[in-house]
Amino acid sequence: MEDWIEEEPSDFKLSLNGVNRTELEHLLEKIRKEMGNVFHPQTIATESPPIFNTKNITEGLFCADIIERCDEKPLWNALMGYGFLVVFCFALIGNCLNLLIYNSDHIRFFIAIRMLCTKLLMNTCMMMVMLPQALRVIRLWDIGDRTDQLYWRFWPYQAYLTNVFGFCAMWLTVLMTAECYIHIFFPSKSKLLCTKQTVWRSYFIILLTGLILASIYPLNRDVSLVNKCDRKVVKIITSQSSIMILFEKIHTIADMFLSILLPLSLLVFMTIMIVWRLWIWPNRRWRHLKTNDITKKPPNQTGPATNLLTNAAYNERKNRENGSSNGNNNNNHFSAEKRGVTRITLITCFIQLVTETPSMSVLIYVSMFGPNVHKKEHVCTLQTISYFLCLCNASLSFFVYITFSNRFRKTMIK
Repeated sequence: MEDWIEEEPSDFKLSLNGVNRTELEHLLEKIRKEMGNVFHPQTIATESPPIFNTKNITEGLFCADIIERCDEKPLWNALMGYGFLVVFCFALIGNCLNLLIYNSDHIRFFIAIRMLCTKLLMNTCMMMVMLPQALRVIRLWDIGDRTDQLYWRFWPYQAYLTNVFGFCAMWLTVLMTAECYIHIFFPSKSKLLCTKQTVWRSYFIILLTGLILASIYPLNRDVSLVNKCDRKVVKIITSQSSIMILFEKIHTIADMFLSILLPLSLLVFMTIMIVWRLWIWPNRRWRHLKTNDITKKPPNQTGPATNLLTNAAYNERKNRENGSSNGNNNNNHFSAEKRGVTRITLITCFIQLVTETPSMSVLIYVSMFGPNVHKKEHVCTLQTISYFLCLCNASLSFFVYITFSNRFRKTMIK
């Protein structure tokens, strides 16, 4: 009895193992037939390569995980390729006509117009520096060939010059608006502050700041072309040293503050104040004068003046009426030119505000979440649109001036 008990488990185990081996053989045979006899030794020896190749599977998964950069997406190719070439042609024609018009009339003596001409030169240089990028986008040369390698070798310097010219153009707009603001709110100090020496010093400070701020591109940007998944992948390499990482953080914060936040804040403040002073406040004063019947009779000049501001407003209005009746009055001609310059300055400021607003949101996102913008589809789209709007700001000012400035149209006809 005891011997049977001892042998029963062993016999049971043997029979169970025999059954399991038979079932496994049937299952393996079915797998061989369904999967093309992958596990059969003869199949492995005759077929090359095998169906299950670990290296191929790993490479396929890696290729599926590759995320396209912003400059590889269809929207970028459409706007920064052929769209750039169209805008570039408008820039050459419009900016050249702008320079001719601004240097052919009395308005060329205004400091704001001289700064506007300098800004047009900065914008034209920026567009010319960005031209090779558009030629690469439209596939003028093959990706990965000798010309492409030469392009990427000089890409850090292209980015350097583009940012320098863009930075200078932005702050020149701020200087134009500041000059207009000083003439309107501080006319007694305008001759002291708005001089050629002050303008040249401002030019030097802006240029030096732009050169230092954009130096991160040639110092910490290197590009290599890598073969991955049967295509050339552009890899931008940055240094991982602690000094360069700190420099990158400082550059990001300084770029966001000096290139976007500070100039846009100044433009918004000065534009609101200028519009209020030139259009809103005179209308309110006109309604006040009309309410007090000042437009029909002069205030009592013999008795004591009860409202000095009302008397001054009435006298100013009468002087304007007398000046407008004389068409050959030089002072009236000068004021008309000044109004035209102010209008052109405000138009330039509005264009700058509209085109730079998307860039501010992109820079805020980069400063908060890092430089991997291409991993977010909506941020990548916003970045592409902001680049294209900056191109429009640099090239379409001539057509905007013709549309909204009557003085500019008359000067062009003359």
